[in-house]
Amino acid sequence: MNFNLNRRDVLAKSAYAALASGLAIAVSGLAQETNGEFVSTSVPEFVPINGSVSANHGHNALLTIEQIQSKSQVTRSIQGESGHSHNLDISPEDLNQLRQGNSIQVVSSTDFSHSHTVVFTPTFGKRAKISNNHDHDAFLSPEVFSVLISIQGKSGHQHSIRLTAEDLVKIGNGEPVNVSSTEDRGHSHIVSFNA
Repeated sequence: MNFNLNRRDVLAKSAYAALASGLAIAVSGLAQETNGEFVSTSVPEFVPINGSVSANHGHNALLTIEQIQSKSQVTRSIQGESGHSHNLDISPEDLNQLRQGNSIQVVSSTDFSHSHTVVFTPTFGKRAKISNNHDHDAFLSPEVFSVLISIQGKSGHQHSIRLTAEDLVKIGNGEPVNVSSTEDRGHSHIVSFNA
């Protein structure tokens, strides 16, 4: 067995291990849009959470960012495409658990002689600034297992960026990383993390 690893091998294996274990690479930034560009602050950014519904038959349990950030109880329907509804009452304590990165389980109301258990698992991420932005969006979340990332966002055309394992480690450490996007429609973008 060969144990001779160079710095690049260690960084690559560390980055992929962090991704594979579901750790947030860049939990340190909340993106706020300013003049069409995203600017990082020091608070983690939440993304909507689609809860896993037990014995599901068409229900949808999506929690919005606003609901996750609420300091009071959130009550929401999980009807989705099911022919009937159930309500979830999510306590301020449970919402606080989500904000701290912990999963929660909530039992729905009993309707039509049954209820559902819904598991919410929080996800955090980091947005990048994009040069000459016109509704592109680059968001790095723990679910990103590929280093090829689309930055299409709401734009009507596609660009992608490729991040190396070393880039991921730098982003996780709060170091600036700048990469060029692919070209489409005669232009490309510079995408900056931790700028």
